[in-house]
Amino acid sequence: MKLCNTDIGVYLENLSGYIAWMVMCFMIVKNQSIHFGNSSPEVITAILFMVGYIVAFYFSIRDEKYHHLDRFKRLIAIDIQFVFVLLLFWVVKEQFVGFLLLLVVAQLPFRVNPIFGFCTTLFMSVVSLFVLEYVGVDVTHNEYSTFVRYMLFFALNFFVYAMASKVNRDRQAKDKISLLNQELILTHNLLNESVKQGERLRISRELHDLLGHHLTALILNLQYLTHTTQGDTKTKVQESHDLAKLLLSDVRETVQNIRKDSIIDLKTTINEIVHKIPKLDVEFNISQSFKI
Repeated sequence: MKLCNTDIGVYLENLSGYIAWMVMCFMIVKNQSIHFGNSSPEVITAILFMVGYIVAFYFSIRDEKYHHLDRFKRLIAIDIQFVFVLLLFWVVKEQFVGFLLLLVVAQLPFRVNPIFGFCTTLFMSVVSLFVLEYVGVDVTHNEYSTFVRYMLFFALNFFVYAMASKVNRDRQAKDKISLLNQELILTHNLLNESVKQGERLRISRELHDLLGHHLTALILNLQYLTHTTQGDTKTKVQESHDLAKLLLSDVRETVQNIRKDSIIDLKTTINEIVHKIPKLDVEFNISQSFKI
């Protein structure tokens, strides 16, 4: 990922996710080492789960344009992250693993529609609490009731989901404005090109209709004179006749070149459009012989 080619906001968001993962990795390894020892299978298992989580995290947020089945692959990567969060809940048996769940929830608004994202956030929260209860994590060891702690857990997840949704809406609005601006620029360019094409066609038509017809009439007259004159006069008339024919040929060639230049290169025009569409990798194929 190149910072110079990446929106600084997106770069910082992704970086914050990696930093959060590193902090959580340190806390989990430290917690497991205290309980089981530095080289215990529990520590190794927790590290493997953390590595699996960050690999899936990378594939879900990597800075690439969308292509065929890309959205489906990213959703699978998010699901895998959630599975690793549940496995870490199971192995570590600590509530602070829930911060990794917040990173999963924060990705949902960018991949699914709002209703499905809301339901998915609710589902992930309920399943996570169920796993915590099943593995025997004590959620009532302080002065707060179980209900209050559960509500706090849900509130954090939905708060992160709401903030990520707002960021996604702002980004979509920015992309829409950028796309409209590109459309305006391209429309302006096409309009200019259309004006140029019209002017070329007008010039070629005038050359063909006016100058071409006059030259044709002149050639006919000169050809008639070649049969009615004698001596040096006939030679001069013949030279003028040949020169007029050459001039007519040059005019016709010029008209053809102007009309040839007036053909719109559809492939180049459309490529300029599709290459400026944000977040889409468009594959465009067209025959070279197709012209307008």
